[in-house]
Amino acid sequence: MINVSHFSKSFGNKQVHKNINFHVKKGECLGLIGGSGTGKSVLLRSIIGLESPDSGTITVNDQNINALSEKELIQLRQNVSYVFQGGALFDSLNVFDNLAYALKEHTTLSAPEIEQKIHSTLKQFGLANSTELMPSQLSGGMQKRIGLARAMIMNPSILLYDEPTAGLDPFNTKKIKELILNLKQTGVTSILVTHDMPVALDVCDRLALLMQGEIVEEMSPQEFHQSPQALMHHFIHGETF
Repeated sequence: MINVSHFSKSFGNKQVHKNINFHVKKGECLGLIGGSGTGKSVLLRSIIGLESPDSGTITVNDQNINALSEKELIQLRQNVSYVFQGGALFDSLNVFDNLAYALKEHTTLSAPEIEQKIHSTLKQFGLANSTELMPSQLSGGMQKRIGLARAMIMNPSILLYDEPTAGLDPFNTKKIKELILNLKQTGVTSILVTHDMPVALDVCDRLALLMQGEIVEEMSPQEFHQSPQALMHHFIHGETF
């Protein structure tokens, strides 16, 4: 579903990525692990065409992202949803209108059909009574769940999660983890960028460690538990190597 091949990216004199290679199979969740400033979010933005590589290619559903026109990218983004770290809700719109925006712009659903879909989605996310609330009235956990609900409203085949549990209390972290697992069971392909190793180990099929612009290690959660000398163990314990 996603293939990143020999991807390199610099901003000015700073090289963020050099020769990045990884793939994600259909229905798989890849955990992208790495320190702050290693460019994990840059990779996610590149997958939906918001950043262009200096060299290398990214293909999604056998489409070369960098060969697509803006119109083709818009069509692609209807099947690839980005769950932003802070929710990224429209401040001036209530919850209902935040979710309705994409449905009105990109579908032919009638007003009653849009309303039914929104209420059904919010109920699924445990937010049935939130339609009239403004983003400023939502807790951080609710904003992230609304952001995830908005990302799912178009039934995408691929989800890109950017730190979905960052800054959340244990209750909301558990809720987000359960939602990711539920979506995974529906066959959604995903990449999870996170520093939350317990969540990553619970929901991901594979983990990839990004350091100094490269993927330096890749393994399954089972292999992680069986390999105490792995670089990922050193990374999460803050050790040098």
